[in-house]
Amino acid sequence: MIKKLIIDFGLGYTKVGFGTDSEPIKIIPTPSLFNLEEFFTEKAENLNILSYIQKNTKKILEIEEFACNIINDALQIYKTDPKYMYYCYILFDLDLKENFHEIFFAFIKYLYETFSFIASIKIIPKNFFPVFVSGFYSGIILDSGYAFSTITVVNNGITVSSKKVGYGSCDMQRFLYGYILNDVIQGKNGKKMDEKNLEIFKKNLVKYMDDIMVRISYILNRKVSQEYKLEQQQKESDSDKNEKNKEKEYLVGFYEDIPNFNIDFNTRVILGEKIFGENNEKNFAYLILKSMKEDVPCEIRRKIGSNIILSGGITMLNGFYQRFLDEIKYISENNKEFERLKGIKNDIRVHKIIYPRNIITWVGASLFLTFCRFNFPGNEINRIIEDKREKKLDTDELTKFLDNLRI
Repeated sequence: MIKKLIIDFGLGYTKVGFGTDSEPIKIIPTPSLFNLEEFFTEKAENLNILSYIQKNTKKILEIEEFACNIINDALQIYKTDPKYMYYCYILFDLDLKENFHEIFFAFIKYLYETFSFIASIKIIPKNFFPVFVSGFYSGIILDSGYAFSTITVVNNGITVSSKKVGYGSCDMQRFLYGYILNDVIQGKNGKKMDEKNLEIFKKNLVKYMDDIMVRISYILNRKVSQEYKLEQQQKESDSDKNEKNKEKEYLVGFYEDIPNFNIDFNTRVILGEKIFGENNEKNFAYLILKSMKEDVPCEIRRKIGSNIILSGGITMLNGFYQRFLDEIKYISENNKEFERLKGIKNDIRVHKIIYPRNIITWVGASLFLTFCRFNFPGNEINRIIEDKREKKLDTDELTKFLDNLRI
């Protein structure tokens, strides 16, 4: 009996579950492939994470332990019913191909050579899967991943274009980390610290960054943002600012290790403007419209634009959905660059999907692999067909295996 195991392999989190399921059975943090504190405080903004980790061969052992945890957590049924064989589908981001060989190969090798009940391993490009959650086969996807964000155009189930844009969630965490430390060092909200306490604060802050990103209420409303900018331009008196800031503190007392922790109102506005600011090349809504204008043939723009899908961690931030709608409307009406899109502006829709946006890729893959028959030639290792249960995989073979991937 065959079961389909779907592994959405991400740099931040990996989702694991079986085809036909409506959600993954396990969301596992991908092994820490770099030192978080060092990353936030010392690494350059354009750090190539994958090149950095390739120098650390000890991380291979961490990947193998991670693969074993996936099997132990997800495949409990095998322990009681050994007649099951598994087709393993690994969802992979094509933008990682050039830098990911060493780590990814260790993961595949360990799965294939250690667990004989895995009948085949197939790697599938993941960028287009979110579109299937909407119930349509065409649309444009903004997927905000851990290392970067991508915009993918899909028409009738086939990827038209896919390109990296903007920030990833690790960038947003780094920005937030820097802003909070600056507030503390400058002594805002009465929290100025000596060096010893500051080091303790830094370590605890790094530990909670993921949770802080989820909990924080971003000031993403366009009107509020504009009012804030006007306030800054008018240079209010210090006494007035202090009174307002007292009303605008947030996140008090969530963490035992960092009591009386606040995130300043100004910090929240600035961070929100990182992804919706006036710089068009960093504004997610602008980038979606630009992709529609440049990458989508005019005859299918209405169809593609009526199914915009938000996926990934950043898109789950409080206020993101409404601000994105506001930005789409404002830019399409006021930016002359998009005159050609005015005819379809009333048809532009952002799909409001019931699933959490951080698992949409996995859910789309589950639906697709369960109900659709679609072949991805040249990227499968099949133990049954080749009758090689004891086969060992070498690096050259895996390189060829990965290079066969296409969008």
